[in-house]
Amino acid sequence: MNAVVVGGGSWGTAFARLLASRGHDVTLAARDPERHAILLDFTILSSILHGAVMTYDSFAQEHEMLHLVGDVPILFALAGVLIWLHPRRWPTAEAVTGSSV
Repeated sequence: MNAVVVGGGSWGTAFARLLASRGHDVTLAARDPERHAILLDFTILSSILHGAVMTYDSFAQEHEMLHLVGDVPILFALAGVLIWLHPRRWPTAEAVTGSSV
């Protein structure tokens, strides 16, 4: 199920994380996305850790080897794309212009 949570305050962030942990596709609409970069951090870290656990599991149990072909590369690619898209990676308008808007 797709969901959009409007409001990136503490309640909206907690609700979005709850929906995401239940496997739903969540879009968090916030005025200032840089303040809510913690959601991206959580997704990046969970993707990397899940990929690492699945890699170990693939070698520990022979019948799980197909995860190395499909699931694991997707998880690591997702983490890489999210790192590239992370708001902290790109300069803000204040940093570029030297003044606040």
